[in-house]
Amino acid sequence: MKPIDQLPSGQPSPHAQCGIGGGPIVLGSIDFPAEAHQVRTARHWLRELLGKNHPAVSEVELLGSELITNSILHSDSARLDECGRPGFVSVTVLSTSQTIRVEVTDAGSASSIPRLVDGGPDAVSGRGLRLLREITGGRYGMRTHEAGRTMWFELDCSPAVGTAEHCASARARTSR
Repeated sequence: MKPIDQLPSGQPSPHAQCGIGGGPIVLGSIDFPAEAHQVRTARHWLRELLGKNHPAVSEVELLGSELITNSILHSDSARLDECGRPGFVSVTVLSTSQTIRVEVTDAGSASSIPRLVDGGPDAVSGRGLRLLREITGGRYGMRTHEAGRTMWFELDCSPAVGTAEHCASARARTSR
């Protein structure tokens, strides 16, 4: 198993220099309670934010929901406070003329570090980070900070991204 922090750093990629004014612009940011049923809400928010015709909307929905689910399952954000309420997961979407970047921030965890796992073809979970790696071509990572942990990924906004063929090809590579 390879820890995510050994993959690309959380710094913006060179592609981030192509946006308006030389850097990325924030398309939207939202906080969700760290509860499993909020993943659906987050997925709909991502689709609405980008629009159903955006060339990377399917990948953003898929990978965004994977990271949000991981945050809820594996971070301290889901811990209940003294009033029985969970913490939050924050999602931020940035754009340049060529890329979309999604950042998912949670409370982090002292006992759980995101890792690629190989659970085999019969495993019922553990494919999310593999999907992330395959679909983004390795343009993802993690950074820790005072507020917790941020997982991020970047996708090109080219016409080849977002096609059914692209998604099927990435899914086939990750199901091995």
